[in-house]
Amino acid sequence: MTFGLSMDLGAGARLEGTSEGYQDAAPGGVAVALGAWFAPSRVLELGLVGQRAQLGLERSAPVGRSVTVERYAYSAWLAARAFPLRSDTLGLFVQLGLGGSWQSVDVTGTRGAGFVTSAVGYACSTSDGPALALGAGLGLDAAIRREVALVAGVDVGAHQLSGDELGGCGPGAGTATLLTGRVGFVWRFDLAGSAEGAAGR
Repeated sequence: MTFGLSMDLGAGARLEGTSEGYQDAAPGGVAVALGAWFAPSRVLELGLVGQRAQLGLERSAPVGRSVTVERYAYSAWLAARAFPLRSDTLGLFVQLGLGGSWQSVDVTGTRGAGFVTSAVGYACSTSDGPALALGAGLGLDAAIRREVALVAGVDVGAHQLSGDELGGCGPGAGTATLLTGRVGFVWRFDLAGSAEGAAGR
């Protein structure tokens, strides 16, 4: 029986791609996650995970009315990891998650450019949510020391975000299916050992 704290870093990409009508577009970016995990046994872990993931960047041509849109998803997950294979140093797990996602949109650009008028810069930010999020993945847990393990994996998260105009700032991301590869560490504390020691005293 253990309690663990995790931190991981990854890179993800939207399977739907990006919106049309932009000169440059990136379908994803960096994903960062922090988690707390309780393991009642060697083959099961239950966790609460918070994640910030880039959903992409879209940029129009830098002439006339130009615009750059950056998108992010902030998610809170209830997750479970089952270990069909596990030794003292290495474990293979399947992960399932259910949670909520909030999206944010940051827009910068210029408007009003013409033959006799100068372009005027503008910027705005807005957010929307929560929306349903579902996830699944596979990973490896490799012990470095008794209390520290390296965790690597790949997962798919489906975020049912709105695609409507958000606060007059820009369109929402719409449904986003994010494929992410990640690597990180988990620090574990032995609860069973502590309880047995206290009982012995």
